[in-house]
Amino acid sequence: MAEQRTHLVCEHCQGTLVPAAEVEDMLSSLLVEPFALPAGTDGDRTCPCCTAKLARLELFGIAVDRCAAHGVWFDGRELTLVLEAASGIDPKTIETATPAKRGVLGVLKSLFGSRHGLPGQPRRPPDEE
Repeated sequence: MAEQRTHLVCEHCQGTLVPAAEVEDMLSSLLVEPFALPAGTDGDRTCPCCTAKLARLELFGIAVDRCAAHGVWFDGRELTLVLEAASGIDPKTIETATPAKRGVLGVLKSLFGSRHGLPGQPRRPPDEE
């Protein structure tokens, strides 16, 4: 794992572990109302930080995993997909999205770089950054 700001990114699979409070803040800003992560159900995976069992939960139709101590694990582009679904932005019409919604996607890019891609954009391999 390589630490990038307050989240961890797996150098092999590009999965991302984001603190629960950050996920709730991002989703709250998109929804313009407080958002609390659901508890989830027992899952099969373990946390890459502490090896505790991860809870399985669904965010806007995307299945993700959560460690009570370390945050939410997003495989590949799952974080982008969750934020896209929460924002209601059609990737083809992002230029006409409200400034607030475009701003959140800009924050996503600044947090995670282009490796994860924005909605409608392909993910770039690490050696192309």
